[in-house]
Amino acid sequence: MDLTSFKYKFYYLIIVIQMIVIHKSHSKTDLIDLINYLGLNIIFNHSNNKKELHQKMNDFMETTSDRFFQSNHFHIDTPSQLKGYLIRTNPKKTLSIKEKQDVMGISKSIICYAQSGYDIHMSQTYKDTQTILDDMLYIKNFGDIPSVRRACRLMIDDPKFQGQHFDPLISPQVLNILAEKEKCKKPPLRYRFVRKTVILTFD
Repeated sequence: MDLTSFKYKFYYLIIVIQMIVIHKSHSKTDLIDLINYLGLNIIFNHSNNKKELHQKMNDFMETTSDRFFQSNHFHIDTPSQLKGYLIRTNPKKTLSIKEKQDVMGISKSIICYAQSGYDIHMSQTYKDTQTILDDMLYIKNFGDIPSVRRACRLMIDDPKFQGQHFDPLISPQVLNILAEKEKCKKPPLRYRFVRKTVILTFD
């Protein structure tokens, strides 16, 4: 192998190492949402496929200085945080119909267990706490589903799992929707103006 060929292969290897591997659960639509919501300076069109968007994201992160992005519901402020988000499983991962049915079925069983006073003897599904724990650790990964969030809330009060946290994994998109709904629930501030004469006395 001549020196020139070796140099090209060496530089190619460096480029491959520098490129981050975006987790496969991030779809083309998810990447476009990130570009738009973060206000990234990436030129793309909808004819770009997922692989091309991956390359554009990588190019952007390799050439962008450590600056803050615009305010966004992903809570991503810097390129390093963006990299960390992209290499992990997408919290908005789409479930198949069967997977979603399974998760909702488990959530229903957990809710019934909680509503029966956390009494295993009253449960038609559970015979031991380990099975409950296994199910909770599984479904909490799908916090975009309302029944999962409800099951997680109810399990906070189970005395058998004190100190165990079942925080549902909720995608930034759904978190934003929930925050907007919470704002709508709050009553607007009301003001009442009264016209009257006020006498001030000074000593």
